[in-house]
Amino acid sequence: MLKRLWDHLLLSVKAKTGLSAPLFISVGIAAIAAVMVFVFLCVSGYVWLSLNFGPVFGALGMAGFFLLVALAGILASTLLRQRTRQRALVERAERAPQGVVFADPRMLSLVAQAARSLGWRRIAPVMLLGFLAAQWLHDARATRRVE
Repeated sequence: MLKRLWDHLLLSVKAKTGLSAPLFISVGIAAIAAVMVFVFLCVSGYVWLSLNFGPVFGALGMAGFFLLVALAGILASTLLRQRTRQRALVERAERAPQGVVFADPRMLSLVAQAARSLGWRRIAPVMLLGFLAAQWLHDARATRRVE
């Protein structure tokens, strides 16, 4: 039971935030690439100022390359986040409990008719046993579906 609760909590967090391990990895790669862009831009700015249009184009080319890597990382992390949120929402919807049978109007009218004919004092224990049996069957099916 605690495992199901933990799984439900984890899926709820994923559905609301879209966080996952691949997202953290891609954000980390994008952050490293952004730091590298900053370093190369600083170095190339210094070289450009000191040498006045010398070997700066090499450093700017490296900075451009790492800028492209950072943009690709941001794009990948955005797509991963959206995909994770969608998967978590679908999985949470699949694991949601099915509708309650006792809320069906036909079932309610049947119970009311039985209660009128037999009396509420006689039908209440039978209804309670039926409810417990239905709940037990529902839990048994849910555990079989998860395994």
